[in-house]
Amino acid sequence: MNYTPDGSPIIARQNAPYMIFILILFLIAVFVFLIWIISKVVSNYINSPEYQEKQKNRKTTLKDIKKLQKEYNFPKEEADLLFELCQLMDLPNITYTIKDSQALQELFKTAYFKLMLSGADENKLNLFFRLNYSIELISAKTKSLISTKQIQPETIVFFIADNNEQFPFTLKSNKKDYFELEVPKFFYELKNRPELLHRLRFTFKTANGLSHNFISRIVRYQKNTDGSATIFVAHSDKIVTETHRHFRRQMFDSECTFSAAKKVQNPDGTFNFTISEKKYDGTLSNISGGGCCIKTNLPIQEKQHLALFLPGFSNGLKITGIIKGTRKLPGGFFALHIQFLQLSVEAQNRIFEYVYNYKL
Repeated sequence: MNYTPDGSPIIARQNAPYMIFILILFLIAVFVFLIWIISKVVSNYINSPEYQEKQKNRKTTLKDIKKLQKEYNFPKEEADLLFELCQLMDLPNITYTIKDSQALQELFKTAYFKLMLSGADENKLNLFFRLNYSIELISAKTKSLISTKQIQPETIVFFIADNNEQFPFTLKSNKKDYFELEVPKFFYELKNRPELLHRLRFTFKTANGLSHNFISRIVRYQKNTDGSATIFVAHSDKIVTETHRHFRRQMFDSECTFSAAKKVQNPDGTFNFTISEKKYDGTLSNISGGGCCIKTNLPIQEKQHLALFLPGFSNGLKITGIIKGTRKLPGGFFALHIQFLQLSVEAQNRIFEYVYNYKL
């Protein structure tokens, strides 16, 4: 009788492909398991406090700058200057440093003084200020305000009326369900003061100088025993950071003068201004590297050109601009919102120095 016993060479040859297939699957499983173990170890290390601290304290590299530039899309010339400043200041990892806006501004201030002492020209200083604002906006995005519960006491919060007039109130306390604003006596006594529970607009600035807007409702008016008046405002979790501005704006309170100006176009397409000798008095309310607001008792219409004389700055400043908006104020005054048209790099840098409080 012919038969093939189990375990014979013929059966072994028939089973060989299956054994190889099982072996390959086993090796793949072992490989995948090893990869998982390694990735787990690496992930734990990367998320460990020791690694985070090491990364935070290491020096900023060009790779860090390029990554930041790609993510937030700011100009290459600003990125190049940022890397130069990081080397100049021996700046720790910018990826972490940028989240601390106050510490970053102190570093920028020191860097500015070093640039000044090294003899940097006005164009480089101007690029520095533009970079500074770009970094401010990035810093704001990394740590955005998400609720009015985060507003610090003593912050000035402006109520924006329907005619865009702004009333400054002081934040006295911030509670779980509301925050309390101290308001001027005249506002409390207004016959047409805002009604309770109506949607109202507010704006305020954080320590880094950025403006934030929100909409909320007044839930109560209150007159205190000491004669002061307060309003209680409901919290809002819809805060919008103003990023449409090109420059940081700062409040100002200084006398200024201005004259009418007439725009004259030259044959080559450029233009200049002829300035009237008659001057008018005004008060500079706020200013940025691109414009300002002045208060006057003259109801000047929009689209008029002005020459501004600002004695509140070193050696005074003369700037030509156009009125982009006119807003009526209490007491017969008007706020003129002016966009600068002719402003030298040097003059703009002096404004930046004021706005950022950079004083040697």
